[in-house]
Amino acid sequence: MSHTQYRVFCDGGCLGNGAPQAQGFASYLLESRTGQRQIVRLSNLPGVTANNKAGYVALIAPWSTCAGGSSGQARAGATTA
Repeated sequence: MSHTQYRVFCDGGCLGNGAPQAQGFASYLLESRTGQRQIVRLSNLPGVTANNKAGYVALIAPWSTCAGGSSGQARAGATTA
């Protein structure tokens, strides 16, 4: 079985954090060992009304892309350049 390795950089947030009308969003960068990159942005996440929940979505979502014989490292949260 062949395995592909990925690195995942992710973050999520919520506009109107904690309010019933809040809008959650998440994004992640998926980078393969060969240097190929894919940026995914998820917005207007239903039921996501807090920053913590949006962060979890950003952390979990890439694994569906990596499923099927892949391994990876995840790094969550804001980063500075």
